[in-house]
Amino acid sequence: MMKKFKTIAFFAFTLCMLSSCKKSNDGDVGTSLTSNYENYIDQINKNVSSLSPERKKKREEWMNELKRNQVYIALVDSNNVSEKYLPTLNAISEAIKNTYLENGVSLFGISDEVANDLEKSTDGSAKMDFTVKVALLSMKMNGGMPESIVQVYENYRKKFNLYGKAGDVIVDASGKKIKIEKDYNLSYTFALFNPSDKKVLDAIFESVEKKISQWNEEANITYDNAFMGLKNGYMKHLREVYPDSEYLMDVDFELTPEDLYSNYSANEVAADEKFKGKRLAITGMITDIGKDITDSPYISFRVDDFQAVTCYFDDENVKAISKLKKGEIITVIGKCDGLMLTNVVIRNCEIY
Repeated sequence: MMKKFKTIAFFAFTLCMLSSCKKSNDGDVGTSLTSNYENYIDQINKNVSSLSPERKKKREEWMNELKRNQVYIALVDSNNVSEKYLPTLNAISEAIKNTYLENGVSLFGISDEVANDLEKSTDGSAKMDFTVKVALLSMKMNGGMPESIVQVYENYRKKFNLYGKAGDVIVDASGKKIKIEKDYNLSYTFALFNPSDKKVLDAIFESVEKKISQWNEEANITYDNAFMGLKNGYMKHLREVYPDSEYLMDVDFELTPEDLYSNYSANEVAADEKFKGKRLAITGMITDIGKDITDSPYISFRVDDFQAVTCYFDDENVKAISKLKKGEIITVIGKCDGLMLTNVVIRNCEIY
């Protein structure tokens, strides 16, 4: 499992353990939630009603355990809205982004750094237990996030927005200045509530651009919400629900270097018909950075020892390329020029 996400620690639960319960067992928050989340709450109720008695009973057990957790008591019962709990809510948001299914087992993960920071913090054990249970309950097959926790996220959004970076200073309604200690990103959780919310979708992209979050590297995984973690999935989602987004790439195809090269290996004529002269967005790991015999700068995505996708840039991109390093995951946009010797060549490129 670690090979799929190099920095993610997984919590695995077999499908027979996944369960849910009725809304009354989740902590009714009455009419305090805004209309923005009505559709999500309705969907939770529908999910719950379709679950087996065994799964409903299991969720009731989890909810009862959750309500005894000191973090739940602070966030829900005491309505505590403090930067102290931002890392916990951030960890849940990351788990939602990284939820997927493999061989009949439901998995989610949070990064080693986030998990370690949470466990080492004050009341770390309670925070981790709270994170795991809320992430589990948030899975669709478990019914969805408890309404009481949806309200918690809304409270935190109002005070801390959708994401923030270490060093940011937040001024609350009373005028108090709060300095943020750790990066956090709540946008994945709000995308769960409403996958069509334009502000939330913008926040997902912006948080990656600001190095608060990152796109997942593995594309061959069945994610519950591919638009949250995969760049290709995100762009596909934008075309469907947010076609006027400023972050939508103006390209004909989005591929990995491996996908593009496999097309040319299978049938060069067919690949040229499909890709040559078209604008492509290629996302992959940089293996080479250099200049050719004409002094043109390039970046290569090596497919194997002898084959690569090579992207050529004009001189005005030299400064941007000089800041890159081998091993970085980037997206390059350019026009496909076809197969030349052992390389698929992309010209007139820019770094996205």
